[in-house]
Amino acid sequence: PTRELALQTYELLVKLLKPYTWLVASYLCGGEKRKTEKARLRAGLNILIGTPGRFCDHIRNTASLKLNGVRWLVLDEADRLLELGYEKDVKEIVGAIQNGRSESGTDGAVLQTVLLSATLTASVKELAGLTLHDPVYVETSEAIRNRQSSQLGVNGGAMVFSEHLLNVDECVTIPDTVKQRYLVIPPKLRLVTLSGLIAAEQRKKASKALVFMATQDLVDFHYDIMVEVLTRKRLDSEDEREDEAEDEENVSEKEDDDDDDEGNSVLLPQLTFFKLHGRMSQVERSSVFQEFRKAKAAVLLCTDVAARGIDVPAVDLVVQYHAPQILADYVHRVGRTARAGQSGKAVLFIEPAEVEFIKYLAEKQIRIQEEKIDGIFVCLGQLLKCRQKRIARNKEKAAVELQHRFEVLVANESELFASASKAFVSWVRYYSNFPKELRRMFAIRAIHMGHYAKCLGLRDPPKKFMSEHTGPTAKGEGSYADDNEQQQATLQRFPSSSGRGRGLAGRRGARRGASSVGVGGRSSRVNGSGPVSRRGGYESAGRDRRGGRSAATGGGAAPRRDLADYAKHSRVLNTSEFDSGLEPVRKKAKH
Repeated sequence: PTRELALQTYELLVKLLKPYTWLVASYLCGGEKRKTEKARLRAGLNILIGTPGRFCDHIRNTASLKLNGVRWLVLDEADRLLELGYEKDVKEIVGAIQNGRSESGTDGAVLQTVLLSATLTASVKELAGLTLHDPVYVETSEAIRNRQSSQLGVNGGAMVFSEHLLNVDECVTIPDTVKQRYLVIPPKLRLVTLSGLIAAEQRKKASKALVFMATQDLVDFHYDIMVEVLTRKRLDSEDEREDEAEDEENVSEKEDDDDDDEGNSVLLPQLTFFKLHGRMSQVERSSVFQEFRKAKAAVLLCTDVAARGIDVPAVDLVVQYHAPQILADYVHRVGRTARAGQSGKAVLFIEPAEVEFIKYLAEKQIRIQEEKIDGIFVCLGQLLKCRQKRIARNKEKAAVELQHRFEVLVANESELFASASKAFVSWVRYYSNFPKELRRMFAIRAIHMGHYAKCLGLRDPPKKFMSEHTGPTAKGEGSYADDNEQQQATLQRFPSSSGRGRGLAGRRGARRGASSVGVGGRSSRVNGSGPVSRRGGYESAGRDRRGGRSAATGGGAAPRRDLADYAKHSRVLNTSEFDSGLEPVRKKAKH
């Protein structure tokens, strides 16, 4: 289903086939030159790996692609193929193979078809009906085999496939080597907690972490701001440090000096951040994937494009920053760690109103233990050198200090403010599109919009900036405004950009010449100049049939619901007046 999985499979086959020089493998995927791929096909191949779209393109346009000798057809991540909308392409591939075999008179030879997936869902049953004849079901999990042996019929030692699929969603199995945890976090503290969790894990030992986010815009924004705040020695503008000093008017001179040290301190100077999502070019995606695999201490912020089949060695931590919309996504995300017998840790972020989701997972045989956030903030306080005698005061000051850094950066840089606004709108679209069975746990009307805006560093109420990124434009329904129009709106939001902001943006513009891959670069698509995803900016195709019409698509006869309406009906307060969100410090009773 993805380019990364196709490339990874090809690289593994190259290693396996080294002793067998007469066997040749190759791959086809989008982003590669068709001319080069056609030359490989003309030379002849034994094993061909490909993504459905590019495979079908060669079936239609490449005369040298002969499928009459195909003996094995493997559909990897079968459920994901249908979720991404590849049903038509899979039908075309199967039809082309059958036609080629009939024309060459090789119908007598057996064609072995295999469907593979870590989670067998209803979509697999649909795909099995298209490609399989009298299939045999093979289960590799001993726990599931024992549980199903008393429930399902057995046919010659093999489980009956059709009977098994009647209850495919009843339970799933996750390896015991994965430590599953969840954090209950107030929305306004999400970004601070994520930073603290990464810092705490890196303090134990240098390791790699995967952070799954809901949308492409959220990945872009978090990559930009976390690189800027967590891995750089100091803020780029002297004026920003002056603003920080003005906010500490009631602090003593000694504490002012300490604050200067905090402004210059770095949480993770040796850590490398990467990002990966479907809107990046193939060159960028391949480069990020290879560099992350080689790194010893790195964090990859990604969408579900990296959730299926990707094998990255030594990933110790998987963070689900936003809850998945379907159970299979949870299983596949967690499966990126503790691979091949290794141990790993998976952490799920939820807010207090979403705790019922933990009970839902328990019903599906997924039991997670709660982890307290106190230790994370204590680690933050030590890294930021808050120097408070009492631990409770220390962790609160650390959370406030780090949140303040995020907010100052977003408030003072117009480009980052626009990116945060787009990320917020894309999150609302994602959150309002949960399937029916999960909508009571993730109710868009029950959440606090202002708090979620604050976790993106936005101090303004959502209704002030959502209108710039929602609603139809002159370019067509659902498309974003022209870059020049966005720039004019941003200039109205930042009238003093000719002062402080120009120096900051100017310096960053010089180092943003090329698309960012590793640390230090700012996304070249942060203002929406890149192509808008066909899925409304997030990697969750196939959700419409589960949760109704997508909020990201504006077509059809139904009236369009502007996302800004949610902000009007939700509880919105001035987020700049909020406290840290932590529980108040308990005073010791006097005896």
